[in-house]
Amino acid sequence: MVERWQDRAACRQMPDPRWDAQSMTPFAGRICLGCSVRLECLTEALDRHYSDDAGIWGATTAAQRDRIRRRRSTIEKVWAETLDVIEAGDRMLLEIDEFVEEAREQSGGGGTSARGEG
Repeated sequence: MVERWQDRAACRQMPDPRWDAQSMTPFAGRICLGCSVRLECLTEALDRHYSDDAGIWGATTAAQRDRIRRRRSTIEKVWAETLDVIEAGDRMLLEIDEFVEEAREQSGGGGTSARGEG
């Protein structure tokens, strides 16, 4: 049987794992900050739908998780844009290599490609 992260959580003996954010924040902070699975807990909470988001998870409140989600969506957008730039650069390098090879064939020369391959 595979152990779930919840089985190792410091709060596993607490009566309600969702804890009331208003009254439990200072108490939860002391419990959560020393917990070995705090990041797994926070990750699960961040992946939840907003309607399901209540209580303390990974030492954060629902409001704190909202701020993290907004930043995360910005980071994911930047990563996607960076990937687009990298792919465009790869396509450009391929086109340059093809152009150089075509020019070499037309001139009757051999040798290596523009990037020293071959």
